[in-house]
Amino acid sequence: MKRFTALFILLSGLGAALFSLEFSAGGGLTVLPYQEGLSVKAPGYKTGHIVNHWADWGVYAFFDVQYFELDIGYYRAFYGDYEWADFGSPMDFKFEYDNIDVSYFDFGLLLKYPLKLSRNIAITPMIGFSYWTSIQADYGYKTLQDAAWDARKEEWDQMWIKLGLGLDTDITKNLYLRFTGKLAFPLPTDEWERREKNVKQLFGLFLNGAESDFYGVGAEFSLALGFKFN
Repeated sequence: MKRFTALFILLSGLGAALFSLEFSAGGGLTVLPYQEGLSVKAPGYKTGHIVNHWADWGVYAFFDVQYFELDIGYYRAFYGDYEWADFGSPMDFKFEYDNIDVSYFDFGLLLKYPLKLSRNIAITPMIGFSYWTSIQADYGYKTLQDAAWDARKEEWDQMWIKLGLGLDTDITKNLYLRFTGKLAFPLPTDEWERREKNVKQLFGLFLNGAESDFYGVGAEFSLALGFKFN
C-alpha cells in the first residue's frame, strides 16, 4: 500500500508540472554514501550506536518541468558494514558485508527554483522526497575472524526526504551539464522500528531508563547530461 501511495503522489505531481512550458530531460550517474542506525541511551551511561554504513551507486533519468523534477533510478550497493560502537568491550564489534547483492529502484519528486547566475549557468535549490522499492536484498558479511554470516534483508522499501542544490552549465543552446548535491534523510522502515523496540527491551533488562532512537543521513552526488526541448 505504501508503494502505490508514493507512486500516485509522484504521478500526480508530474501531471501538474506538465502545465509549465520549460521542459528538459537527461540522465547520469549517482553515488550515495549513507548510514542509518539506532542510538542507545541510558541515564549515567555513554550513548552507544548500532549502525549500518552503506555506499551505493546508480544510473538515473530525470525529467524537468520548470519547477518540478521527476527522477527514476536504478541503484546497487558496493559497500556495507554493520557496527556496534561506544558500548565498550566486549560489546563493540564490526561486520563487513561481503558478496553484496542489494539493488533497488528509486522514484523521486523534487520541488525546485532555478536561479540564473549568468547566461550559461544556473543554480537550483530543491527539496522533495524519493521512494526506494527493492529488487534484490541478499547480502552476507564477514568478521575479523573470517567467520561467514549470511542474511537476507526483507522490507527494504523506504521513503527518503531530500534537499540540495543543483548547478547547470550550458554546453550548447540545448545541451547542458548538471551537477547535483543533496542531503538525504531516511524514514524508519518496519524493520528498523522492530529493531528499535527489541534493542530497548534488551538494554532495559539491565539499564534503567534505556531508550533507543532511529537516525539516518546520507549524501547524494550526481553528474548528468541534460537536453532542453524548448
